[in-house]
Parts: sequence; structure tokens; C-alpha cells
Amino acid sequence: MKIATAYSVSPSTPIACEQVIEQLLQQSETLPQLIVCYYSANHQYLQIAKNLQIAFNSSSIIGCSSCQGIMTASGFHSQSGYGLGLWALWDEVGNYGTALESFSDTSDESIVAATQKALITALDNAQRPGELPDLIWLHASPGYEERMIEAIENLVGKQVPIAGGSAADQKIQGHWSLFAQAAVATQGVAVAALFPGGEIGYSFHSGYVANRALGVVTASHGRTVYEIDHHPAADIYRKAIGLVATSHPRHISILKHSSFCPLGLLSGKVDQLPFFKLAHPSALTADGGIELFSEIKVGDTLYLMKGSKESLIHRGGRVTELSLTEPFSCEQPIGALVIYCAGCMLAIQRDINEVVHSIRQSLGDELPFLGAFTFGEQGHFITGENGHGNLMSSAIVFYQRMSQ
Repeated sequence: MKIATAYSVSPSTPIACEQVIEQLLQQSETLPQLIVCYYSANHQYLQIAKNLQIAFNSSSIIGCSSCQGIMTASGFHSQSGYGLGLWALWDEVGNYGTALESFSDTSDESIVAATQKALITALDNAQRPGELPDLIWLHASPGYEERMIEAIENLVGKQVPIAGGSAADQKIQGHWSLFAQAAVATQGVAVAALFPGGEIGYSFHSGYVANRALGVVTASHGRTVYEIDHHPAADIYRKAIGLVATSHPRHISILKHSSFCPLGLLSGKVDQLPFFKLAHPSALTADGGIELFSEIKVGDTLYLMKGSKESLIHRGGRVTELSLTEPFSCEQPIGALVIYCAGCMLAIQRDINEVVHSIRQSLGDELPFLGAFTFGEQGHFITGENGHGNLMSSAIVFYQRMSQ
């Protein structure tokens, strides 16, 4: 097994593609079994997908747009908001399959059907139909991730870990995209079914701590919470974070206020240590609700979470460190994929290379990794459940057997 990465910050999509493809082809005489591509959303994703398919015509490929740029062990890569990165895995013993399904109908039935079709196709492409993969790598257009996770679990069960991130653009304008082989989409679901020849360690981490309980949700719909303990949710959250009320009720964005104080849901405890899934408030509504980037249900107990610049910087290293704690005594780590929330990246963008340094410290300077900045994160909690959250980080680390 072998992992290598390549990157370019050229604003020209054809030139950036030529550079990263050449970098990878120089590292092996054979084509990799799996290619993961992350790119800033202002690149021409159709051109990227086409060029990769031509250059790596026997490889399984999955691609997802990232906010502002990408990161590797060499640093944060973005020039005027342009960045393109490739991650390649050579593993002749393993099997890998990718697939993408687009959808225009956003009903639950359509989302479930598209997700399950994508997974079945990915398993077929891995030449392992009907089998349970070691891990499912998921990329999706934002907004429907909970339904997608449920659809996957209904097909393969909850024991298969799911990890990945939601496609992003530069300014939350809906300009995100996905691709797999020749298929492309701006609204869809892309999956990779992984059957590695070695092992995979994984982790899902927030980097925030619980400040205090806010109360129980008593009215909600989808990704909007209307009441907490039968009081307007916006009033409770506004008071909790010290945000002054407006004189006239209106819809207002609170993204710049909420990145360090999101809402949390307890996902479980290990040795009395609580683990939380985060929900990022995006706006307060004129009718007293809170709009979020993940789903909240009636009966959920919400916690006010607290983060800091330092905790977000070191979280990248923490999530990869946790992925390294898997007890694979006969194997050694060879590289990683890292998902880091775009909202957190934007909050600490001047210090983003410190995040890279933190990841390098945990993985080791020689281990290659590729990271994307996403509008939603998926992962497998240490408590044993798959989940979708916000302002979080997800990582998987690949191990090869010492004899390989």
C-alpha cells in the first residue's frame, strides 16, 4: 500500500489539473486504485472530472468542492481562493468503488433512493456486491445528510462506519459540486466503498466543550428550532450568547457570532466522558426560531457549546491522533484523509497553517494527507453511531501490514 498527494494553486483549471496529475504520475509507474479530489468551488469542476477520468481511467475517483482551498502536509493551499488537491491510494490487495447520483426531487423518498443506488453502484464497481465495506466515504450537497446516513444504514446496517463531508463553495451561495468518474452534480450524493488491504482508523471530533444546558426542544421542523422549554428559541439563544435583540423582528444572519458558541446534542458517554454532536446556528428567524445546518428534533436536549481559537487549531491534530489509537499492532499508518469544517476554517483562517502543523504533529511529518473544508461533517462517534454535524472534524487513517 502507498499513499501520495499533489496540489496546485493555479487559478487556471487546465493548468492546475496538468500540475497535479503530473505530480502523481511521477510517483508510480502504475495507476492508483483510488483517487480523492478536493478543489475550491471557483474551479471548473467539469474540466477537473474530465481530466482525471482521462489520466486515471482505471482508478476509482471521487471529488468534492471545498471552501477557499485545500490542505496537505505541505500546508494550506489557496491563492486568491483557488486550490486543487489529489490524494491517491495504491492498494493491489484492496477493492474500491465510487459512484454518484444526482437528484432534483428533494423528498425523503428521492434522497433515500438516490443514496442507496449510489452505494449499490459503488459496491458493484468495487467488485464486492452485497458485501459490507470496512468504511463508506460520503460526500453530499448540503441539506439532506441525515436522510442519506439513514438510507445507507438501512442498506448495510449501523455497524459500517460512515465518514466524510458536505460539498462547499466560497460564500454559501450554492455553487458547490461533486463528481465520481464521469458523473457530475451540483445536487447529489457521492460515495466510496472501501475494502482496504490493510486497516482503517477513524475519528469524529468537535473540539468544543459544553458550557451549560439550554433546555429541551419543544417545537422544531427539520433544521429550524422554534421553541426551547416552550419559549422562543431565538430569545433563549440570543440571551445565552449576549446578542442584543433587534427592535423589530426580522430574519438575521448570526454566522459571525455562532462559530464559537454552537448548539450541542449529547451523543453518548465513554467512561463518563460526554461526546457531543454540534449544530451550527446560521440565522434567527422573524418568528423566533433558529435556523441551523443540521437537524434538531422535539425532545432533544440542547447544550450551549464553547470553543476557542486554540481549541479549533489543535482539533485537527486531535482528530487524527484519535484515528491513530486503533490497536493495529501489526500495521503502520501510511496516510490520511481529513475533513475540517469550513466555518471553523474561516473563523481562524489566518492561523490555518497551525492546524496543518497540529495534524503533522499527530500523524508524523512524513505521512501524506489531504484535507477539505466542508459545509457539514459526517463521522462515526466513539460511542458507536454514525452522525452528521457542524463545526466538526472527521478523519480516517490508512494502515498497511508490516509485511506489505
